[in-house]
Amino acid sequence: MSKIFKILVVEDESITAMELQKKLVSWGYAVLGVVSSGENAVEKAFELEPDLILMDIILKGDMTGIDAAGAIKNKVEIPIIYLTAYCNDETFEDAKITQPAAYLIKPFQESELRFAIEMAFYDHQSRLKLMERIQKSLDGRDLLIRDIHNSVKNNLKRISTILNCQSDYIKDNQIRQMFQESENRVKVLELIYDKFSQSEDLANLEFADYLSSLVDLSFKFYESKSDNVDYKVNSEEILLNIDTAIPLGLIAHELVSNSLKHAFSEDRGGEINLQLDNTDSNLIMNVRDNGVGLPPTFNFEKSESLGFNIVKTLVDEINAEIEVKNESGVHVMIKIPKNSLDC
Repeated sequence: MSKIFKILVVEDESITAMELQKKLVSWGYAVLGVVSSGENAVEKAFELEPDLILMDIILKGDMTGIDAAGAIKNKVEIPIIYLTAYCNDETFEDAKITQPAAYLIKPFQESELRFAIEMAFYDHQSRLKLMERIQKSLDGRDLLIRDIHNSVKNNLKRISTILNCQSDYIKDNQIRQMFQESENRVKVLELIYDKFSQSEDLANLEFADYLSSLVDLSFKFYESKSDNVDYKVNSEEILLNIDTAIPLGLIAHELVSNSLKHAFSEDRGGEINLQLDNTDSNLIMNVRDNGVGLPPTFNFEKSESLGFNIVKTLVDEINAEIEVKNESGVHVMIKIPKNSLDC
């Protein structure tokens, strides 16, 4: 059984409206109602949810048919056919903005109206089917991306487990520590893929939430050294794609880890602060501690520290600038120009 399409008629001439209603019923359509003002047209469109609206342009009340069509189209997608005696260029241009299914000039032939209605229904149904196919395709893509994130996360977990098992067989403490630190870096990557797999937006990550979780994880890695150290994370909300979130997250981990390893001692506690600011031209991450600071002869560019060399490599990867200061502890500022971000 074919669907009976529902039509709302908006016409201020009562005789014209009655004749129009009679024609529509004879053609097999259901007329949900006849209204004579733009205000009532908007109200009935939302209330009755017609499949099509036949709209005169000059109506009773303050709203024109074009005004009413615009208000309706802003909230619901209902095809609209204008039936009007006005054919001047200005009115036609205004009507085009509302993307009508047709624009018929009175008086028109019955066959013109019937053809316009059938084409409006056909085009609208075709568009709905296309949108449904597109949505299914997007849902399938999102499912695939989520599966990839989960797969990468699980593989990283396996690598982390292997490194952990390997470190148990290493007798040299320095080499064992290097393995454990590599394991920690893998866990940082594992965390970000876990966050991406749970995110509603699979292309971008809310980095402020990730940053807090990352710092918490870094403190757990160095639990024996962080008992008397606190941390604060102040971050504006910003969405970053995976190509920026991963290196920036690893940079934050390396800097926090470096502070935990070198800035404090059992007798000297302190605090680590992370701040992420989203300015008009830059994304700026500041990492500060109030520990013992760097040696007076320290040169970041010439440093042979593995952690700092990793930071330098990652900074170059995201086209960022880095500044390292000795200010009652260590202060590292990472500045990423907005024009190099794809977020």
